Amino acid sequence: MASFFAKFGTLYSTVRNDYDLLENKPQINGITLEGNRTSAELGIPSPEITAVREDDRIIVTITHADGTTSTVEIYDGETGATGPQGEKGDTGDTGAVGPCGPVGPTGPTGPKGDAYILTSADKTEIADLVYDKMTDAATVSF
Repeated sequence: MASFFAKFGTLYSTVRNDYDLLENKPQINGITLEGNRTSAELGIPSPEITAVREDDRIIVTITHADGTTSTVEIYDGETGATGPQGEKGDTGDTGAVGPCGPVGPTGPTGPKGDAYILTSADKTEIADLVYDKMTDAATVSF
């Protein structure tokens, strides 16, 4: 039997690796933990569990020591259809608008061009060019 000697403050104690030789063994509900004890021997109530098959499911009922029950239903087979969609909730607050960023530099000014107003003939010619490119068809006018 292996053992060692340990000093705790001024108290000296010998520790052994044999549980049966321990003094002041732990207890549950006043019952010393020695050997193999069942939960009933330690005063720990066990729940009553029943299972019943009904059609496509198994209903498991657990009755606890205090008289309360828990029920679980286990279904066989395929998953059923999805239920209807719930109502859409209210739109949330958009939150505060952040500060504007700095203004960028102004680009160079381009050369001043000649002013020109498109005539009806210009518009028809542009439309014909676009239409021909798209359809290879005849003339279109405005």
